[in-house]
Amino acid sequence: MRPMRDGNGPRVLVLDGFWNKTVAVVRSFGRRGFFVGVGERTRFAPAMFSRHCSRRFLHPSPIESPERFLSALEAELQAGGDGPRVPSEES
Repeated sequence: MRPMRDGNGPRVLVLDGFWNKTVAVVRSFGRRGFFVGVGERTRFAPAMFSRHCSRRFLHPSPIESPERFLSALEAELQAGGDGPRVPSEES
């Protein structure tokens, strides 16, 4: 996925972008100057519409296709550089 906003700050990848609590996490990191990537299996996840979302990461379902999810996550982490990962749910 291509970056949506420029960001020179530290990077973080937040998963489970569908939840309201994820929107709060994205806003919190974004206000502190982080480059925030958001991952979810649908492009309609509310956190992806936050102005603090710098990068969108669409991935396969971790429940239905765990191997494909892990491969996509690994590729995204390599493309996005180092930084913490924040899952909002148990996936």
